[in-house]
Amino acid sequence: MTTPTYIAWEQAEPPKNRPVLADFDLLRKREDVEWTLLTLGEKPAAKLEDLDQEHLAWYMAHAAAKGIFAKPVSQSGAPSPEVRGMATAGRHELFTLFLAWNEHAVDELVRCEATERAGGPSRGLAQERSGILLGYPPCCVSFMSGLARQEDDGILQTYRSAGSSIAKSSHKVLNFLPPLVSPVTWFPCSLHCSASEKKGTHYLAALARADHERAEKVRAVLPGVVLAFRRFCFVHLHGAHVHGAELRYSGVSDALSYTSLIPLSASAEIKRFRAEVTHVLAQYRRVFLASDAIVLHCGRGRTRTGKLLKTPLVLAFPGARGGELL
Repeated sequence: MTTPTYIAWEQAEPPKNRPVLADFDLLRKREDVEWTLLTLGEKPAAKLEDLDQEHLAWYMAHAAAKGIFAKPVSQSGAPSPEVRGMATAGRHELFTLFLAWNEHAVDELVRCEATERAGGPSRGLAQERSGILLGYPPCCVSFMSGLARQEDDGILQTYRSAGSSIAKSSHKVLNFLPPLVSPVTWFPCSLHCSASEKKGTHYLAALARADHERAEKVRAVLPGVVLAFRRFCFVHLHGAHVHGAELRYSGVSDALSYTSLIPLSASAEIKRFRAEVTHVLAQYRRVFLASDAIVLHCGRGRTRTGKLLKTPLVLAFPGARGGELL
């Protein structure tokens, strides 16, 4: 029997219904939203991470056809994918691809990346310059460059440390968690960043003009309540309403619902998370959260309780309403 990592469920008879996950097949078939916004002329440059050889070749060929300058950088020496809960680079060589409409910007982004990886006193300045070149809000760039470490999990912890700021609902466009889908492709400086909200809303409108069907699907998936244990180990409760410590929801998704990118789809940890957390919550429609436990209700007084081995960051986006979040 596998030792639980996130939630230790008590032995209980599960409901008879099978787990049903929200289907985002249309979004999985689309390219990275950051690439789309670049090709639409909405972004001056883009940084696409965790690309395998096949995806890298696709983007390189299409960039050349559109007159976009592109330079790949091996992710060897970058924060390892396993640290981020992804498949190891040893199985699949991964690349970061920098793209821009002018060659000088691409060269500068590559230099900034090298400086960031090397560390030292110039690291923060390089990261700040990179963020500006990529078109991120200045306040978010300053937030990131000011952090001692930029590991995904550490940034989530920074949001958690904000305390009461996560108890209020955030604008749905600030839901940065769905990989390759959200128009906010950076970490906001806060979960209520007005600059990120404005830019994300603008990007979503631009996406709608180019691909109405895709934009409508993105608008539909962003609202709800997200329980984020790690950057890519999260469960998204769609159609969620908040009633104190109770969440009622109509559907469930996770990182694998949005993309088939190999570092995610091949990750043993993310697959384990799906089996341990996502598939269980997908059999229910009501959940109560406590500081150290989660209680699922399936009607007729039947419940299933789990001990939280890791405390999730709880994020509410419109579609969620009501009282405080834990």
